[in-house]
Amino acid sequence: MPYYAPAGGADGFNNVAAGTQTANTTGTVVFSNSNNVSFGMSNNSLVTASASYPSQTNQNNSLFALGNTTQNSSTVLNASALSFNALGAATMGYSNGSIQMSVPVQTQFVLSNSNGVSFGTNGSTVTATVATNYQSSNANYLTSQSNQAASNSAGSFTFQTLNFSNANNVTFGTSAGGIITASVAATVASNTPAVSNSAGSFTFSTLNFSNANNVTFGTSAGGIVTASVAAPGAGGGIGIAAGTRTATTAGSLLFDTGNGITFGLNAVGGSIMTASHNGLTQQSTQPVNASASNGSFNFSTLAFSNANNVTFGTSAGSIITASVAATVASNTPAVSNSAGSFTFSTLNFSNANNVTFGTSAGGIVTASVAAPGGGGAATLSYFRYPNNAPFNASSSQSFGISTMAIQPFQLPFNVSASYMRQPVSVGFGSTTFASGANTTHSLRQTNTYYAIIYSQGVGASASSIQSVYSSSLSDVMQIDARVGAASNNQTVSHFFTFGATGNSSIGFTTGYSPAASSIVRVSTTHLTAFTGARFLDIPFATLLAPGNYWLGIQVSSATAVSGTAAMNQGTQKVSYYNITQVSANINEMGANTTAGSNMWQGFGHGNWTTNTSGRTTASINLAQVSTVANQPIFPFEFRRQA
Repeated sequence: MPYYAPAGGADGFNNVAAGTQTANTTGTVVFSNSNNVSFGMSNNSLVTASASYPSQTNQNNSLFALGNTTQNSSTVLNASALSFNALGAATMGYSNGSIQMSVPVQTQFVLSNSNGVSFGTNGSTVTATVATNYQSSNANYLTSQSNQAASNSAGSFTFQTLNFSNANNVTFGTSAGGIITASVAATVASNTPAVSNSAGSFTFSTLNFSNANNVTFGTSAGGIVTASVAAPGAGGGIGIAAGTRTATTAGSLLFDTGNGITFGLNAVGGSIMTASHNGLTQQSTQPVNASASNGSFNFSTLAFSNANNVTFGTSAGSIITASVAATVASNTPAVSNSAGSFTFSTLNFSNANNVTFGTSAGGIVTASVAAPGGGGAATLSYFRYPNNAPFNASSSQSFGISTMAIQPFQLPFNVSASYMRQPVSVGFGSTTFASGANTTHSLRQTNTYYAIIYSQGVGASASSIQSVYSSSLSDVMQIDARVGAASNNQTVSHFFTFGATGNSSIGFTTGYSPAASSIVRVSTTHLTAFTGARFLDIPFATLLAPGNYWLGIQVSSATAVSGTAAMNQGTQKVSYYNITQVSANINEMGANTTAGSNMWQGFGHGNWTTNTSGRTTASINLAQVSTVANQPIFPFEFRRQA
């Protein structure tokens, strides 16, 4: 720190005190460097002092663990960094300037002597001693191990420890209270079941019944397998044979009562047919005759044989029963067309080509065709509006950012587009001006063309439209007019970035050297690739479903000039071609007809005033859209084409 020596008195003495000594002198007081402190002076008036310290060296400390040690009991560590690691239940940390070690409070665990067992310790080891002469009055404990025996029908054996071995699906275990447990795993009986018929046999653990031939299997309570037979559908039938004749019918088979036999069913809507005979209660000696178309015979006992899917039986009251198994008709149906034919048991109709199949009551197959333009119709990649309308190329219209043209149109089908195309008329201005040497004059113009699709509301909202999709294209034009060292050394260049067929960043450059003159001339004679009737292509990647829509068109333009203001006269001018119609203002009965009358919806476009660049997210009230003279229509196309 600086030291300021006090000014001496009239006697010229300087008094300096340090520690217990004081110097009174008229001479010079010298500050001596020592103990790493060096003195100096600044500006011949300030005493300075600086202290230096030796660099810190590593200090090694020897550490020892004297008792209850783990791992190493001694080590040498660097004192500049010591690490503490807590093991077991101990935790280690640092707080309030000290190292903190914490060990959970140990609780006393007491082993109590009982049941002939006495506990003790040997150093850190717990010992247990069992009294050999202990005998409980309520339990039969062995005072010494004797031979125990186990026996079964195969014999017996003695043991000291009896082992139970898991086998034959029996698993042994123990539970509380010295109880031995045994559990048996459920197994399939060793006598494997089998099923057989005339085609062979097979064994099984689970027998599966498969639905087929109009027979459907199921189960009911009590482990009963059920089978139900579906009545033949249209075109099917039941074949019934009697004698040498077979009857096939798609409807009902009628058993006629006759020859003493009466037929019936076991219940209303039942499936069992019954037959009863008014035959003799006692067989007489007269032979009884049975006849059919192939002959007759006499009998005393008439036997009915199961055949042709008819099974006979008897029921109480000496009634003979006959049941018929439903079968699939032998006449297999087929379908054919110009590509060929095939047979089938179930005919599947597949939905395709906008045709959807279904069924209705009574086994009727239905087919419905999606109407053209509906949600199921094909999606097209081209749409023109208006279609096949006369085109008056002599009429065009231009507008700025404060006005949006609103035009209704109807889309009859799905359209997938990549860009929207409109015919426009393009022109450029020219200018002349005087300029000094070594100067550059430039004009940069950016035109942004907006296209917004609105949908018309329904019901209470039918008088307003809402934005559903929007897109835009920005074209850039720059003119550079350069004058060299001599005023008649001039070059004029035009640079363009424009869009076409959905591409929004196509570049084009052209230019010329004006005739030697002191006047700079910006001409349009070299811009024939851009002037006149042109297509304006705005990127428009979207899918529109059929419906009522409105197209909004809006343009904004921004220019920047460097050099002379005369460059502003070279701007690009774009106007939209339209189709003009009747030159009349149209309004409702009883209302004044003026140029501001509400537009005729669907008959040309109207104007909506806005200060929003390019779009509006709010609804547009159609009452705020005014008519335009001649009811012009802007033609446009949605395209996904090169």
